[in-house]
Amino acid sequence: MSAVPTIGLRTAGLEVVAGVEKDAEAAALYGEMTGVEAVVADVADLRPGDLPPFEAVWASPPCQPYSGRIRLGSADPRDGIGALLSFVENFHPHILIVEEVPGFRNTCEHGLLLQSLYAWGYTPQERIVYALAFGVPQKRPRLIIVAHRGREWRPFPWPGGITMEIARRWG
Repeated sequence: MSAVPTIGLRTAGLEVVAGVEKDAEAAALYGEMTGVEAVVADVADLRPGDLPPFEAVWASPPCQPYSGRIRLGSADPRDGIGALLSFVENFHPHILIVEEVPGFRNTCEHGLLLQSLYAWGYTPQERIVYALAFGVPQKRPRLIIVAHRGREWRPFPWPGGITMEIARRWG
């Protein structure tokens, strides 16, 4: 679990009420860095009542199954998409933000995620963005999926900034 999304969400004016991490040491470090309680658990095992009330979820499943030359997807034991789907099915947050590597976009798991979100009443939107556009000194592109459920929805106001072409020239 990374403290970077928590810092970004706070910068955007949102209150972060909890983090979830399977590894106890990583959870403790996250708590020290952010001051936010980290629940030590597998997200697939959580049920309503295990977390404080929340409206939105930022999910960053492991990217290794969808990175590099050998992309194992759900066959990789580190894959977290199934756990994410269990979590969303159990909690039905109003807003879900998923951060993954761009390679995830061309997988069966991506299709399963979108199909599940539509079936549960979400409207997903996605873009490939560069953290550099937000002042983060990182050139790696990320696939961001924003999905909204249950209320009137308009297109997500994707921020401007550094485009893929500019970032590619810099990279």
